[in-house]
Amino acid sequence: MNPLSVSQLTQQIQQVLESELAPVFWVVGELADFRVAPQGHAYFELVEKQENKLLAKIRGNIWQFNYRTIAAKFESITRTSLKNGMKVLAQVTVNFHPLYGLSITVKDIDPSFSLGEPAVLTTFAIHGGKRFRFEPEFRYSLAGKPWSFIFIWRYQLVRRERFLLTVGTHLPALSFRTRNIGGGRADVIESLRFFPVAEVSPVLTLGKHTKVGLFYLYGHGLEADMTKRTRFVSFRAGFEALPLGGNWRLNVQPQAFHLQSDAVGGYYVAA
Repeated sequence: MNPLSVSQLTQQIQQVLESELAPVFWVVGELADFRVAPQGHAYFELVEKQENKLLAKIRGNIWQFNYRTIAAKFESITRTSLKNGMKVLAQVTVNFHPLYGLSITVKDIDPSFSLGEPAVLTTFAIHGGKRFRFEPEFRYSLAGKPWSFIFIWRYQLVRRERFLLTVGTHLPALSFRTRNIGGGRADVIESLRFFPVAEVSPVLTLGKHTKVGLFYLYGHGLEADMTKRTRFVSFRAGFEALPLGGNWRLNVQPQAFHLQSDAVGGYYVAA
């Protein structure tokens, strides 16, 4: 018998994984112990649970140059950030290092999967006169876990025939995350507070079917381990009730926007 050294064994494991595994996989899992390092890299565990019992977990990371794009796209579509307790569909590569063991590196995250997770969304509007609106929004999972409570207050500061300026705030604005405690024995729900949150939206009517406007939103996170500063700036155009013939009408609302969350940011277009 010729015994192997530890480095020889780990080298063989690395060679087998690199030669036998597919280059990338799409994996569904729940984020745990999610954190962003000062350098901009994200570290976490991707876990699988059944009735709160931990079945499997693997260490993961998103390198800074990918995390900036992934996080900005995710927040722009889902209106929330990546956080503990969230189920994600991630494109990953599998890595093995002789010192650090098995891990995955995330190349992409599909925000539509997290957006499509069963949820309850409750919104309503209260009008105070012609200028003031109160629009609270409550998001829950079907299991009863809260996702976010946002109390939106808006006031039409300027009202002209072709120009409208609306200002607003989200007070309070609460997001919730699930944190694992006791080595997988229990989960606790923590609230994350944002203050101040302010928004400004000027809109100019150019014609019967055309409007253009800007939307600016700033939010500040109060907790130590959350996103501190979020800025969202959007240029929007609205082409409404364009006649197509008969009773058919077309509405098109393209926008170009910039989303910045601390050091992570990017430019996007949507319609």
